[in-house]
Amino acid sequence: ELGKCLRAGQSKKSGACGAVLAAYDSCCKGNEHEFDMKDMQQWWLKEQVQRAMPKIQNAAIPTLELIQVAYESVREKLLTIVNNDFGNGHLVLIGGIQLNMPAPYSDHFCPLFFQLREKSGTHHDLLSRIHEVQVGDESLSLV
Repeated sequence: ELGKCLRAGQSKKSGACGAVLAAYDSCCKGNEHEFDMKDMQQWWLKEQVQRAMPKIQNAAIPTLELIQVAYESVREKLLTIVNNDFGNGHLVLIGGIQLNMPAPYSDHFCPLFFQLREKSGTHHDLLSRIHEVQVGDESLSLV
């Protein structure tokens, strides 16, 4: 179930990415614009979710859409603050969604963004170039 995970030592499933689920819950209850100086990140997240509420609520799988909205919002914000004004100006960014899995499975990271940015402003998409990864003596296909 998206957004829920049965963790070791717990008797029932709990929320994965509590901040995103709390923002959505707040928006569903009409509390989306409550500003809290002590938690400005949560307020910002609620603002992003609120803007996308119609899209989220009309989606075939609202939780999946919520996760995508949260990821895209953070990615867009990150790209507005990136600074390449250091050293040779090369910066590698990677972003994606962490998948919390129940035992006995390991958690997974789903990469959605992998980019090399240069001081000149040039961007190189590295995600589309990844086809396989060498792990020890094994080659694993990512396609």
